[in-house]
Amino acid sequence: MSPADGRPDSAAPDAAAQALSALVPPLRFAVKDGFAGLARLAGFGETIQGAVRRARAAGAADSAALRALEVEGAAFDALAAPERRRAAGRLAVHLASLVPVPPEI
Repeated sequence: MSPADGRPDSAAPDAAAQALSALVPPLRFAVKDGFAGLARLAGFGETIQGAVRRARAAGAADSAALRALEVEGAAFDALAAPERRRAAGRLAVHLASLVPVPPEI
């Protein structure tokens, strides 16, 4: 994140940002209406890991947030419902430090 303005760094190439931005719609679905969609979000952990792999292949700089997304993704699908809620919140924070994320997420 840019310390001066609080926005995500624009150093990541466009393809890397696009790969990570693909996580925004499923996250939006998951948190809508008090996390109503979270239970129906099957395979999201693999989706996260795939987005991280594509971002890295596109030249995304290694960062703590990118590594955290990868770790969260590896564990996400096996989590119980209450922990998935907390994990979704952490994912949103990590993702927001890499790409723009709408405030409702």
